[in-house]
Amino acid sequence: MTALKPAPRVALIQLYIPYGKTTPSSQFQRAATFIRAAAADHADLVILPEMALGHPTPETMAQYSRDCQAELLNFQALAKELSVNIIPGSLCEDVLDADGQHLHYSNTTYYIDRTGTTKLSYRKVNLWGDERKAFTKGNTHEIIDTDEFGKLGLLICWDLAFPEAFRALAKLGARVVVIPILWKLADCGPKGLAVNPDSERIFINSVLSARAYEQNMCVIMCNTGGPADEGHFGCSQITLPFKGPLVKMNGDEGISVTAIEFNTIIEDAEDVWNIRADINSPGWYNKGQSSTSL
Repeated sequence: MTALKPAPRVALIQLYIPYGKTTPSSQFQRAATFIRAAAADHADLVILPEMALGHPTPETMAQYSRDCQAELLNFQALAKELSVNIIPGSLCEDVLDADGQHLHYSNTTYYIDRTGTTKLSYRKVNLWGDERKAFTKGNTHEIIDTDEFGKLGLLICWDLAFPEAFRALAKLGARVVVIPILWKLADCGPKGLAVNPDSERIFINSVLSARAYEQNMCVIMCNTGGPADEGHFGCSQITLPFKGPLVKMNGDEGISVTAIEFNTIIEDAEDVWNIRADINSPGWYNKGQSSTSL
């Protein structure tokens, strides 16, 4: 394994995304202010939440996707200018066919390196509710090898509810998974709120720790932030096996920059639990066998 940076610094930006009251251009300008502050604080990687450039409507989708791709170029230019890696939350991608004609729209996130090069893109596989009316699901998981974090994979929001998505990345060798989300307290609906108004916060905190422990990986999640009366609860965090969350943000818009000393922890967790060795072994139980053959 190539020697990695001992304690890379990660900036979580809980950007406020006002529904129907912003544009991709204005959101990029607000995000850029935070990114510059993170770079000044020596961040190696800066992460924004899902749909960081705003919420499209069916009527505005075509223009919105064009605006998102224009701002993606601006994110690339900013990464190169500041020499910082950027995951710009997720953006609307207009997926084209071989002839350059529109096929469908995808909820897509990107890993932009310090040179401004997009090294990895990921189209959200597990779409949430009405999101399925606007976007088409992706169907692949990939990883990249980074200088700071080693092998890294990307997911988006509702993917968090599916351990299979994390396991797919773990089997590819990912040691770090970054997941931008857009998650509010009311997402559990009236039925969930009636049982427990804090249900979604419990969901996030529980599942993030579970994913880190069950895959022996570092899980980095960045949520949106904003007024509590709009349901924002934040909880952006960096979670490790053994340690649990290193940082956990409140619900406000803001930024947190944290150094992660994770390399030894991940290897020690594997020495104890052998999860990666097991899931890649010839006899691993979940390879299509029926339950009666276990």
